[in-house]
Amino acid sequence: AAQICGINTDRVKLLCFMLTSLLAGCAGILVMTNLPIPSGDPIIGRNIELDIIAGVILGGVSFYGGRGSAIGTFFGVLIIQVVRSGLVVAHFDPYLQMATLGALMLIAASVDVIRHRRSER
Repeated sequence: AAQICGINTDRVKLLCFMLTSLLAGCAGILVMTNLPIPSGDPIIGRNIELDIIAGVILGGVSFYGGRGSAIGTFFGVLIIQVVRSGLVVAHFDPYLQMATLGALMLIAASVDVIRHRRSER
């Protein structure tokens, strides 16, 4: 349909791939800044799964699908990082930090389930 409207789809695809690779490179640089020693460790992201899932859920992405946005995810991850930084500055135990992030994730998931059940009625 886009091609029929006169849009050069090959050019748009190329630009999308270029933008995606640029953003992936920026994400790699940001991950490397969080490491104590720059290295090629193959298990580099093993402890950030909880942060990612909690950020996406806090950002408003529904477990049931169909809802969520990139802006919401950005702000959810921003909230997670601010909370994590605050806990580090306050010298909280790393296990307590993970428990706090887990509690935030459970609260956000509970709100999502309640919202979904109310919308079904």
